[in-house]
Amino acid sequence: MVRHGLAILGIAVVFAFSSSAEELSSNTSREMDSNSAQRLIAGNTALGPGIVAYYDSDGSVRALKGEGHLFGRWWVDRSGQHCVEWEGSVRESCVGIVRRGSDRFVVIHRGRPVGDFSVVKGNPHEL
Repeated sequence: MVRHGLAILGIAVVFAFSSSAEELSSNTSREMDSNSAQRLIAGNTALGPGIVAYYDSDGSVRALKGEGHLFGRWWVDRSGQHCVEWEGSVRESCVGIVRRGSDRFVVIHRGRPVGDFSVVKGNPHEL
């Protein structure tokens, strides 16, 4: 069985580490609320270095990393945390999201920036 650390890695896989810690630390104090996070994710694709993930409006998530595929379910909790439970994991992992620019977002885990990503509308990669 997969442990909690791997579930956290699953989130980090989608929101890959593409910026330095210093770059990520700027403007990370205002995490999105639940409505904003839901609108950002639902029906859209997150892009990070080496990873593409489509968050279907039905709550399923499909990702491509290298030659491998990941499948799971996603939701946004009341506090605005974006949560994912990948198939094969034993628990979900939740992270905050902060807008860093018009099309860049920072992932916050336990109060610390851990990666960044961009979002494109729909499912252009047909995941």
